[in-house]
Formats: sequence, structure tokens, C-alpha cells
Amino acid sequence: MERKIKSFCRITVLLLSVSIAARTLSACGSHSENTAAAMHLTKTEGVVQVADQDGAAVEPMESLGLYDGYQVATKTESYAWISLDRDRLAKMDTDSHVGIQKDDKHLEILVRSGGLYFHVTDPLEEDETMNIRTSNMMAGIRGTCGWIQAADQNHMQVSLLEGSVVCTVFDLAGRILASETISAGETADMVYDKDGESSVRTRSFTFSDIPPYVLTEAEQTDVPAIRDLLHALEQTAEETAWPESIPETDEASEPESPETPAAEVSLPTDIGPDLFVFNPGGGTGANLALNQDGSIGGEYTSISVESGDGYQTTIYTCSFEGQFEDIRQVNDYTWSMTLKSVSLQNELGTSWIEDGTRYVISEPLGLAAGDSFFLYAPDAPVEELPEDVLISGRAELWNLYQETGLLSCYGLYNAAQERGFYQY
Repeated sequence: MERKIKSFCRITVLLLSVSIAARTLSACGSHSENTAAAMHLTKTEGVVQVADQDGAAVEPMESLGLYDGYQVATKTESYAWISLDRDRLAKMDTDSHVGIQKDDKHLEILVRSGGLYFHVTDPLEEDETMNIRTSNMMAGIRGTCGWIQAADQNHMQVSLLEGSVVCTVFDLAGRILASETISAGETADMVYDKDGESSVRTRSFTFSDIPPYVLTEAEQTDVPAIRDLLHALEQTAEETAWPESIPETDEASEPESPETPAAEVSLPTDIGPDLFVFNPGGGTGANLALNQDGSIGGEYTSISVESGDGYQTTIYTCSFEGQFEDIRQVNDYTWSMTLKSVSLQNELGTSWIEDGTRYVISEPLGLAAGDSFFLYAPDAPVEELPEDVLISGRAELWNLYQETGLLSCYGLYNAAQERGFYQY
């Protein structure tokens, strides 16, 4: 059996930032003042991994101190709650990865990938800071509530449920490239482009834009401003979904019933040879080649902080093949299809250690036999597409989204798992 499997070299480790000023927490246990526990892991759900400053695995437990250099990662359908103190909370979304940094009264959560909800209720002292940040994007927050989503290393979204935030994009020398202030009910789309125009674009968000893991926390708050905003957004959503009156239409102009099946067709002739990439973050990703006949082949990789005897890192990986069937053209820019089968080139569960890394053959995330998929053409209007397709898009496409309103590359969307691939 071929034991060396080519690693997925196009997985991007996402580094995006939000800066939140916060109160210094007390020292804990046997750690000294400089390494005192700044935060605690208060609760976990599903598979959550913790590693210390040396990369060694730490068993997650209630009130686990998170020290300088610690890493926390959540896997699929898993969450982690981090307490800053009794009045401050952060919650990691599924498939997210953060690092902890501390220097005296200055704390940082380095968001490497995924999403993070935050709620800082108390005013902060002038000499206290807690940053949720990356190398070139930052949103300064003092006593507020909201969430961030790290799309890739050059794009971040900051959304607020309470308070106001100054969102800033800067270069590696610290020079400000773009800056905007947002308030409750607004989202800032932050883009860093070292070769072009960096930007911070603001917009209002809707009730459906609030991620479920955020909504679960926000609905439990007793802060009147947050509850009022959620109620107003929900009312607006209901009024939009159920208008008081529906304009009469001519029967001859009514669109064709969606139950009418389209003729089975093949995929567009210009599909391939460019690969489709799935990059949810947290060191996880897949690339696949999609052919006009619906056949696929590719590789999957997920990097974990798991360590053990003889290895410091674990990589779950596989090479796979598959076949789409029931391919149908829905409209000028959309095709629907079903993944008939997906098979691995190596036996599931096989593992070995090589150069200090353990490799484990696993199933590819985002691809399961029986799942329904949609293929969107480059000229598909972005306003009609699922949000997961856009979040998965390449950083350089975000400016095109804004300028053209079109997807600008082929997008493959797993409707069953709500996961998006994009053509690289």
C-alpha cells in the first residue's frame, strides 16, 4: 500500500483579527506572574483539542487555564466557551482554531480560522487590553457584543449586536490602509490586498445572517439593547417572508413550476482542469478535479494538534474518487446533481508515523455519497447564492463580488452539508 499521501498544499491557515480591550485576569496555579492564566476553557461540546506552548496535547476540562502559547481547536459540530472573567465570554464556532497570547496586562486571542462570538459587558481600564486579532486586520472594541468570521487570511467580517467598533486594515509596517466605524446591526467586510486596494466596506445584516451558534448565546442575554435588536430583525424577516398582499399576476406570465424536471445534461464544457477547493479553516481542506462527465478525484487533509509517542502533530488525510449523477441544468448559471459514490484509495483508519507526524486515513469532509450539490457558473448573481459559497471564495474575488455582483468563478455547493467549494 502506498503510505505517502500528498498533503493538500493549498490549505490556507486563516489569520484575521478583532481587537477587544479587556480586564487583566489573576494568576492561577503554579504559573508565574508572566504566565498567569489569562483565560479559562469553561465548557466544551463535541471534539475540542487543546495544546500547550510546546504543542503537547492538554486534556480539555472545566475551568482549564489557558496560558501564553496555548492553542484551542474545535472540530466539526463542536464548540468551545472561553471565559475572560465572569462578565466576559467568547464562544468558538465549529471548525475554528485560536491561539492564546499574554504579556502582563495585554491578552490576545489569535483567530487562526473560523468564527468567534464575543460579549464584553464592563467598561475597561486604560492599561488593560485583550486583542482578538491577526497580522494585518483589527477591530478595536470596548464593552460590546458581536461576532467575527475569518473567511481567509485576507478577508474578515466583523458584525455587532451592541456598541460600536473601529475596524482597521493595516500593512505589515503598521500603516493604516483603510478604517471605518460600525455600530450595532452592521457588518464590516475587511479586505487586505498587499498588491491592490485594501478596504473596509460596511452594510446592515439581517436576522438570517446571524450564525446559529451566535444566536443561541445572544438570545440568552439580559441586555435590553441586544434583545431589542434581535426582536426588530426578526420582525423585519417575518414581514419580508409573509407580505400582507401578493400582487396579482397574469397566468400566462407565471414561471414554470419547480416540480417540472429539467432534461438531464452534462456539465459545462469549460469545467476543468482547474481544481475546486474546500477551505473551512482550522487546517482543514480538500481539493478536487471535476470533469464534464461528473467524475471527480482529489485529496483531503485536516491538521490536528493531537500528539503522542513519536509524533507532535496528526494529519487526517486521504486520496479519493467519486461520481456525480442525475446532472440537470436548473437555469443559465446553475446545475444540480447528486454525489452517487465516493471511494478512498487507501483503507479507512490506516495510520503511520513519518518525520514526527502521524498520518491517519479518513473520510473527506464535505463529500458524502447521496448528498445533493449545485454547480454555479462564474456569471451567477451573488445575491442569489448561498452564503457558504461566498465565504469559501478566494480573497481576490471579494472585490469582484462588490464590483460586478457575479461569482466570477465556478462554485460547487453541497446543499446537504451547507459547504462550499470554489474553483482555484
